[in-house]
Amino acid sequence: MTTQQHGTGEVQTPSLPKGGGAIHSIGTTWGAVGMTGAASFEVPLPLSPGRGFDPAISLTYNSALGNGPFGIGWAAFAGSIARSTLKGVPAYDSEDVFIGPSGTELLPERTAQGMLQTRSSSRFNGLQLNTTYTVVRYLPRHETTFDRIEHWSSTSDTAGFWLVQGADGNLHLFGKTHAARIADPQAPAHVAQWLLEESLNPHGEQIYYQYKADTRGSGPRDYSAQRYLARIGYTNIVPREHLELWTVETPAQKQWHFELLFDYGERTTDLTRLPSYGVQQPWPERSDPMCNYAYGFELASRRLCRQVLMFHYFPEEPAMGREPVLTRRLLLEYMTTATAGSLLQALHSQACDASAKICHWPPLELTYSDFQLTGMPSGYQRFDALDGINDNQRYQLVDLYNDGLPGVLWRSDKSWYYREPVRAANPVEPDDVAYGPLQMLERIPVAQQTGALYQSLADLNGDGQLEWIIAQPGMSGFFTLENDRSWANFAPFAALPQEFFQPTAQLADLMGNGIDDLALIGRNSVRLYRNKGSQGFAPAADMPHPDNDLPLPGNSETELMAFSDLLGSGQQHLVRIRHDEIKCWPNLGRGRFGKGFVFATLPFTYAEFEASRVLLADLDGSGASDLIYLQPDRALIFMNLCGNGLQAVPTALPWPEGVRHDRFCQVSVADLQGLGCTSLILSVLLPSARHWRYEFVRQKPYLLIGTDNNMGASGRVTYRSSAQEWLDEKPQRTQRTGGLPFALHLVSEQQQLDQISGNQLTQRFTYREGFYDSLERKFQGFGLLMATDTEGPAGQKLDKAATAPLLRKTWFHTGKALDMPQDQYWAGDRLALAPGNTLLTRLEADKEQDSVLPPPASGRRMALALSGLVLREEVFAADDPESSRVPFTVSQYRYMLRQLQTPESLLVLALESRVYRHEREATDPACQHIINLRRDRYGSLTHGVTINYARRKRASDLPPFDEHHHQTWWRDTHDPAQQMHYISEIRAQFIHLDNPQRWRLQLPYRQRSNALVLEKEALNSAHTSYELLIGNTADNPVRPQAQRTLGGCPCNITAWRRVTPRYRRARPAFRR
Repeated sequence: MTTQQHGTGEVQTPSLPKGGGAIHSIGTTWGAVGMTGAASFEVPLPLSPGRGFDPAISLTYNSALGNGPFGIGWAAFAGSIARSTLKGVPAYDSEDVFIGPSGTELLPERTAQGMLQTRSSSRFNGLQLNTTYTVVRYLPRHETTFDRIEHWSSTSDTAGFWLVQGADGNLHLFGKTHAARIADPQAPAHVAQWLLEESLNPHGEQIYYQYKADTRGSGPRDYSAQRYLARIGYTNIVPREHLELWTVETPAQKQWHFELLFDYGERTTDLTRLPSYGVQQPWPERSDPMCNYAYGFELASRRLCRQVLMFHYFPEEPAMGREPVLTRRLLLEYMTTATAGSLLQALHSQACDASAKICHWPPLELTYSDFQLTGMPSGYQRFDALDGINDNQRYQLVDLYNDGLPGVLWRSDKSWYYREPVRAANPVEPDDVAYGPLQMLERIPVAQQTGALYQSLADLNGDGQLEWIIAQPGMSGFFTLENDRSWANFAPFAALPQEFFQPTAQLADLMGNGIDDLALIGRNSVRLYRNKGSQGFAPAADMPHPDNDLPLPGNSETELMAFSDLLGSGQQHLVRIRHDEIKCWPNLGRGRFGKGFVFATLPFTYAEFEASRVLLADLDGSGASDLIYLQPDRALIFMNLCGNGLQAVPTALPWPEGVRHDRFCQVSVADLQGLGCTSLILSVLLPSARHWRYEFVRQKPYLLIGTDNNMGASGRVTYRSSAQEWLDEKPQRTQRTGGLPFALHLVSEQQQLDQISGNQLTQRFTYREGFYDSLERKFQGFGLLMATDTEGPAGQKLDKAATAPLLRKTWFHTGKALDMPQDQYWAGDRLALAPGNTLLTRLEADKEQDSVLPPPASGRRMALALSGLVLREEVFAADDPESSRVPFTVSQYRYMLRQLQTPESLLVLALESRVYRHEREATDPACQHIINLRRDRYGSLTHGVTINYARRKRASDLPPFDEHHHQTWWRDTHDPAQQMHYISEIRAQFIHLDNPQRWRLQLPYRQRSNALVLEKEALNSAHTSYELLIGNTADNPVRPQAQRTLGGCPCNITAWRRVTPRYRRARPAFRR
């Protein structure tokens, strides 16, 4: 919310890119739903099995993904290393953050003085290279595999490439050549992504990834930065001792027995004709090209993958011939929507027999939620939340408490009031939203209404929480909203430019980091004051605009200058709207703009057009802003065409009966449903206040909701807004704030139907304790996921023969605190041991046992490393009453964090796990306890124990049943062997070849297994933990002096000698 003195306000709410179902960017079965609530689906590509070293790639759907070469939500990732754009457009210097192939932030190795630690290399594994490289090693912020990641650069190639030596001995080159780099066409050294280009394993097996670059294009868009995966060659004919790209720029063709080709329309897509190995025609342009400017240059895509082809090449086999032969084909069929783009709607699998006859499988058909803009006036509903607010446009729709839905903020003469969204008391539908009573905001700052005044509710520092900003000469600063809904003391800005109060000053996200900067825009330059959060603004930086055509801000009644995402790229672009056209200047970040171009034409005359009647809003959740023009009798809606213009013929939405739009009406837009789609709100103030809302959608469009393989298996997915989950959770929380600052679409129900037998598996999901990391500015997930599984005949009530429904509660670590709260855990077993605290350790070079370190004051960095790990899982019978519910099983986990070379790099290790098998009996569980006592410097387990504890109850104890036959049965289950503790102990040694150019870790060497049997009284399960077992006290059952029984002592003998890889002759696959 932003207000100028005696003026109307503006809402600046925290937001994330639209994500799933949007233009830009959280065998065939639905994937498991995890802590983020995203839906996933995987389709295998037609890969023939080679000699064990095959490409790890598939076609996957994720509801959090945007549009791409495979349509909305679909992708086939080979792997990349990229610059992070999470906190703004990269500067392309040493301060940029890199994201590794596993998605983890990479930290450069530094000296004790903080300088980059580098080395020079002109050889690799004995091979003389053609130049001398400067090599910098990078360490993952959160280590998992101990792959050796290095950046190699030279004087002739300052952007360089990446070499990853896997712990398994495999080598991977990322972006070795320019063909596998996504870079700024005007500055090739500004590389945004290095794509996986070649892999080689210790046996000489090679995988080569070839990419195809696009051309610039004839229009305003520049497509030349984009790279498309064109082919993958593997199962090479001749074994390789070294990576081929060390010595060549482009490998020769037909070096591999198997080639997987990605065709973007250069070959026939006729189902009755076989496509050729070579290109047959120019690749066509898709109807919904898209663009992205997150890297500071235009990264546009205009190709659509039409099919994936598997070719075999065995020139020595007479039956195969001397040319590659097509064996399998995956044909992709799309449905193109005008407003969102391409949707993958069917996948056709084919194979070829020896006579080139095509064999078909039934197609996999996909269904998506749709969007229909009808313009029917019957869709208006009364908006009761605004009843009683008649004060001439002094209300704002703003999410003050991070509910994911806006409430109503209203100003009287001296006070501010807020009506928050709540769950309806007696909802007709589960997602019905009501609004609480008007509550005066205690201690809210009210500035004096004299002189130049600027007030704003905005996310000042990108933490997802709104700050109340006041700026006027002599006093400028902000108030922060606390968790108890009070406002903290006033914090002044350290620096506020005088230009802040100029009428032409603009507030917009020009750095690309999600917070508003201050800019003064001239014809040929931009003066940028970077937002420094609580410190105010940085000194001015003048950024030239060589095209000399930027629009000038003003108060013209016939021209509107604004920042809006008309391109659907996720950035706010500079736009100028006149009666006949919309012109757009792409936002390149850091105060730079691209060359302006005409985005769309408008059908108005100069005389009739009024800039004040224009609204820009995303109605269908595609991520691209649509245009609404308000007329006296109706609203004209120009839908955005996937960021490529507006519909030429608008859809007319008449006002409610008896209403004409004039200066006494207020029309605003807000996401009232938490779907990422805008609703329209109409207020008519005279003769009496009336308010309406108009919903354009009832569910998030363009999400995958159904699958059918036409062979008897189908699936269905239902989504729900995270804001609705929070409204259900909020009354149960003692702290009424804690939701997410934006709404996400989550899987609420997932059904899988066997159409042959009629059986159906239904999973329903509930989400609690969502967490947005304000410092990382990233949604970390939900701390509690509750899943109810029901299996039985579709459309029928469950009978006694059906599987009883199960309720599974899973707690995840979200990174919110080092040790998460345990107050919601089932507490029916008083003797169960709660997991201990997370440990921070360090393994010294000459030690075998980790040294426990005191945790830092905040522990925030440690907590972040734990994010995503499972803390506890409870499984119940879903139909048991909640008050008397006893679980089948309870599993709980404890972790250890080890500091590596630098304190910033952490290795997360499993420390303890306990599994209680209650089987719905609270006091007599079977318990297994796993404790990992020692690990070597690369995280390999060298000493661990598994304890199966003695049964708590004895046959002489009082049975937990009332009926005689149940008591008899219970006593019969007892056995004297159950009254003993059984301990399995494992000790192991590993070989680590950690030469910087010969990296092979965790080779098994020796292992010893021991068994210990203890009397029940010799071990107290309530006090057994990692801390006890690493000591040498008398009550430690695995102390060195304890008697053991040897279970086995295998030893692996590894011979290391230099050999030239040799293959057995590969055999061609049988062609049906």
